[in-house]
Amino acid sequence: MLHPFLFTFSSYIELFGILILIYGSFKIAFRYFIIEFESFRKKNLTEKMQDIRYEIGIYILFALDFLIIADIIMTISDPTQDEMIKLGVMIIIRTMIGYFLSKEIEGIHQFEKMKKEK
Repeated sequence: MLHPFLFTFSSYIELFGILILIYGSFKIAFRYFIIEFESFRKKNLTEKMQDIRYEIGIYILFALDFLIIADIIMTISDPTQDEMIKLGVMIIIRTMIGYFLSKEIEGIHQFEKMKKEK
């Protein structure tokens, strides 16, 4: 009887991860349009664009965590060999995406830190 509950619960967690991506996308798009509008006034926009890249990376990483959690719960509720293989592949792919995104975010953060020290 736990199976339907786990399926529903994991669906809500997955939906929450998707909502994080949607919210982050709208927020970043809004900031991007503001920055583009400011570019007409010839302002230096490099730092602001780096901030946007940093922020969108944070939203993606946060959403990926919830999507992985949902996948794990789904596999627990239906632990067939095919589901385990799919889970393993999805976790590897999402972990690699998360790793490289976090490295890029870290690089952006260090770049900003160096610019502030100058």
